[in-house]
Amino acid sequence: DTIRFHVRTVAPIHIGCDEVYEPTTFIVDEQKGVLKSFDPLAFVRALSPADKKKFSDICAKGTIESLLEIYRFMRGKNFRGRAVSLCPGFMAHYQDTMKLPAADRRKIQQELNNFAIARTAFNPNTGLPYIPGSSIKGALRTAWLNKMQREKKIRKDDRRKGKELEKELLDGGDFSSDPLRMLKVSDFMPVGKVKTRIVYAVNEKKKLSEFGAKGQCQILEVIEPG
Repeated sequence: DTIRFHVRTVAPIHIGCDEVYEPTTFIVDEQKGVLKSFDPLAFVRALSPADKKKFSDICAKGTIESLLEIYRFMRGKNFRGRAVSLCPGFMAHYQDTMKLPAADRRKIQQELNNFAIARTAFNPNTGLPYIPGSSIKGALRTAWLNKMQREKKIRKDDRRKGKELEKELLDGGDFSSDPLRMLKVSDFMPVGKVKTRIVYAVNEKKKLSEFGAKGQCQILEVIEPG
């Protein structure tokens, strides 16, 4: 049987795809507070001959410092593309990154690593975000495992490895007995315009403590609620 579903997002969603916004694929509109994402080849074709040569010379350097030069070259340019809204903290982070001293190679590398913007899963043909069916199926599988854990009264602090627990929860864990073996979940594609936003994922402790949580923040693109 085939059943059609529509999903409405009620919280920000980021689904990692091992892709980031490369320096040559976006500009930041500091007046409107948006990131504009576009095809880098279309951007290069639109440059004047002088700018094209300058851009080519920067790219040919192939150094850590040249990445910062690319960001600075892109800054202030105006090019149409898919708009992604930015949280307020990103703008300050972006402006601080632009001010890095060109001579401090180590600082540039450290800050640019922290400035990587992880994209949410997207269609490479349209650039629009989507929710992979595998992500939905994974969520359903987790819900089923949680249900079986309650029914079999397995303690939440059981220290066995995940695979061992899964075998017990799924009566052996073989494909032949897996309750989701016959379920195929297709990808969920956006209906109409879909908005994404650049936000920060930060570490927070679940229990209050006088010591703050450690670890670097991550910059993520998320599908907005609604």
